Amino acid sequence: MATKRYAVTLPEGLAEEVRRKVGPRRFSEYVAGALMRQWKQDRPEGVEAEQREAPPG
Repeated sequence: MATKRYAVTLPEGLAEEVRRKVGPRRFSEYVAGALMRQWKQDRPEGVEAEQREAPPG
């Protein structure tokens, strides 16, 4: 997957807690994962498509 650098503003305390938990090398990966989960939650059609593609059970 191609990536692109963006500048975002985050609450300092939250960002530092996440950085301590996951380490500086995994910070972007963690934030990208959280953003993807939120994006899927906010898009009902995306959730419906995922449910159709997911195996039962």
